[in-house]
Amino acid sequence: ECFAGKMLEQKIHSMKGTDPQKVRIVTPSQWLGSLSQKSKLFNRFKHAVIPNGIDPATFPLISREDARESLGLPLDKKIVLFISHHIDNKRKGLHLLLDAIKDINRNDILVCSAGNELSDGENSGIKHLGYITNSEEMSKIYSAADLFVLPSQAENFPNTICEALFCGTPVVAFEVGGIPELINPKNGKLAILGESKSLALSINTVLNHPENYNRTTIREAAVSFMSAPVVAKK
Repeated sequence: ECFAGKMLEQKIHSMKGTDPQKVRIVTPSQWLGSLSQKSKLFNRFKHAVIPNGIDPATFPLISREDARESLGLPLDKKIVLFISHHIDNKRKGLHLLLDAIKDINRNDILVCSAGNELSDGENSGIKHLGYITNSEEMSKIYSAADLFVLPSQAENFPNTICEALFCGTPVVAFEVGGIPELINPKNGKLAILGESKSLALSINTVLNHPENYNRTTIREAAVSFMSAPVVAKK
């Protein structure tokens, strides 16, 4: 704490001569913006909230059947997708997702993951799709899923949620950081932070009522909010 305090004082001192009229603080989420506005370092500057921009052509709408056929995934399963650069990072919440799947207790769910390989013993029952390096393959993976789940316990404005929505895939995630700004009743469901039973309820609700989550509508709303041309104007 002492070191962090000294670092903050140095930062404040270094910006003492900065003209507030010549600086604008930009954050991708209202949540982060509100924290910045309350901070000792940035509270005297003007703020703007501008989400990260995505090229709609990079994450197109692909039919679920075509995507699954291309990836060799079964058509008769409810696919729940989990993505993380470091899958074993506990903060990303894979353990909470697996607990939630156990609570749901249905045999038609297939959990798929993408990212760095799972550690030994942690990938039981999970179809691991590997570490994906191109957006075309990633679009197929998002599109193949019935549901994208992000059980992270700390996030700002996750690109993975944005990408899933561009592909028309509904999302379940914990109510944390800027995530509530992305998810609404038409594109997914929020769960109580850190509670696997709440996560299970949200997952089951979305899987049981696919008619409430129109893929075209989900994509159109995401494009109108976060497409690169819209963001560039902001």
